[in-house]
Amino acid sequence: MGFWHKYRAQTARVVLAILGAVLPLSAAAQSSFFDPDNPPTADQATGEAVAAVEFGPDQVCLSLSRCLEILDTHAPDSFDYTLLAADFDRYGGEAQSALLSRVFAPLKSEAAVIDANRALHILARQRGLLSPDAQRRMVSVWSGLQGDSPLNIDDLGAVLTRHISPMVRAAAINGLASNQLDVRRASQVMLTKLAASDLQFALRPDDIKKLARALTANPHPGVVAVLAKDRSPAVNPILAATLKSGDAGSVKMAYQALYDRDREEAFRALVATLYGLDDSDINAALALAAMLRSRHALRDDGFYMTFARDLADDPKMSVMGRVAGFDALLQTGAELNDTPLNRGSYARAVDGFAARRAVPKAYFQWLLTHDPKTVDVFLSPLSKAVSRSAQSDRLTLIQYAGRFDSSLAVSVSETALQDERHHAVFIAGLLARVAQTNAADKAALSAMTRALKTEHPITKVRQAASLANEALEAKNTRAALAQLRLPSIEAVNKAERFCKVTSQDFNKAAKQMPYFDVGQLASGAPALRGWLRSASRVSGGWLAGYASPTSGALLLYDTTTGAVIDIMPPDVPDAHHAVRAIIPMTEVKLGHTASDFWAVVGQGDVAAIYRVSASSRGMSVRFATSLPSVPTHIARSPIGGVVTAFGRDNPPLHFDNSDGLTRYCNQGRKAQTSLLP
Repeated sequence: MGFWHKYRAQTARVVLAILGAVLPLSAAAQSSFFDPDNPPTADQATGEAVAAVEFGPDQVCLSLSRCLEILDTHAPDSFDYTLLAADFDRYGGEAQSALLSRVFAPLKSEAAVIDANRALHILARQRGLLSPDAQRRMVSVWSGLQGDSPLNIDDLGAVLTRHISPMVRAAAINGLASNQLDVRRASQVMLTKLAASDLQFALRPDDIKKLARALTANPHPGVVAVLAKDRSPAVNPILAATLKSGDAGSVKMAYQALYDRDREEAFRALVATLYGLDDSDINAALALAAMLRSRHALRDDGFYMTFARDLADDPKMSVMGRVAGFDALLQTGAELNDTPLNRGSYARAVDGFAARRAVPKAYFQWLLTHDPKTVDVFLSPLSKAVSRSAQSDRLTLIQYAGRFDSSLAVSVSETALQDERHHAVFIAGLLARVAQTNAADKAALSAMTRALKTEHPITKVRQAASLANEALEAKNTRAALAQLRLPSIEAVNKAERFCKVTSQDFNKAAKQMPYFDVGQLASGAPALRGWLRSASRVSGGWLAGYASPTSGALLLYDTTTGAVIDIMPPDVPDAHHAVRAIIPMTEVKLGHTASDFWAVVGQGDVAAIYRVSASSRGMSVRFATSLPSVPTHIARSPIGGVVTAFGRDNPPLHFDNSDGLTRYCNQGRKAQTSLLP
């Protein structure tokens, strides 16, 4: 909408310039005509012509009152506030006072809150500074933020951040201890921007204590950067303690600050920190390793990698100090020997990375540097760690396992072949197992791949099965898999039937759902109404499905107790929290509620159907089947199952309890019934 308003304003200027050449317009008429929604009347079209160029190329209002009128009638998502802020700037202190009066007004009504936030939105986009008195009042507003603030905290922080005064700096430091997560995050952003200025300043002793507490509770590079601005010796112990914080950005910033003060003292603090790590300090070890890698890139003499090797090989070094050295070496591509110390460091490091749900690729690649006969020594801790990590790590593990024939490598592949929740895991397991095949089990695998390439409902599985079946005809299946290419989707689907599936509106009931207390998505973000994708009334409440671009949730709103319950099992893949449709298994008669549902879930290529059932013991959610991807169309079949379509990537699929997942168009079930009363 911002572009449209800008375009309309430009169009109005062009017309005004043309009319100005033939009709003398009064100032009032010009102002009125410039408003695209309020053109001048014939009676107004009198007076002296004014050249359109006087208005400026991007001006959208010709008076402060008109700017305020636009602010009153247009939300930020329906107007280009950057242009509007520039116009407010043109009217100087008078405009600023008008905006501040809205921010400082008592927020006793929804209208007052809207006015205040729109004014903040403009102030955050202006270039001018506030007067000392206005700064004090704005800081007072910031300091008064408690609980769920109705004000836009990011905009309020942006207004304050333009000022590098001690008063604003103190407000940001105090905000680090707020009970509101948004205030703490905004304070970190403010301090990061303040620290980036060229201004050097000393901190009050009380501020230093507050920053130290904040770094202990929630380390952040911006907080370290502000602390580093103070050159007094009182800051040094806090910077040294931050080396153990476990936050890579904070560790890098703290070491650089110590290094700038005294290089030898900085290195002594680093060595002392590494020796003093406890066996449970895995996050500190990995953050220190990241710091060593970043320092290595700044020097040509290899000093920090030489130091890292000393750490990794020193039996007197702390366990986590060795892990720091090992990880720094491994992720820079340095050669590492197979020693008992390195084996222990490898196991601890992959376990730490799995807790972060991201194991670096270097830890998989290291498998290839060892004797295939001893690879299980490293594959064992890696497979255990990956079971707690992201699915992408599991897929990578299966692919690397396929390069080995050890008992554990084969077990990894066969376990993947039994996975019903992820067709991508099944495919990776199939190809890995085919790569590991020998003469004894080639016949059984050939029979399985022949059946899969013609009977499996998911095209991508048929693709992989076709490739695997062809590789099994070769003498060396692993070499054949490396040379062969997957058949195209078009080739696999060439003989398949595609019939039309018309989507049903499973969001219609969601529009009727009452407003409840905001729940949470699986990511921890609020379950906003804008992410509500589907809902259905149940006995005693509502079942609601949410899907944001990165997360989602399946929530039960209990109207009796007021509770908001996430009913999706905790062990499901992240993508399965994004709910696309909630489908009652049977038609819902007017005035009645359903107790059994299908929930279609997923993000991208990771999608599935779950069965949701209500009973006297509560709601239960069970996995039903994997899908090729998030469907483009979803409908209910006449016999109570679910029909899904996926464009040209996969023929439409049908799922029900009796037949499982099958190809819909081959069954002649083209009729669909509506669930909506």
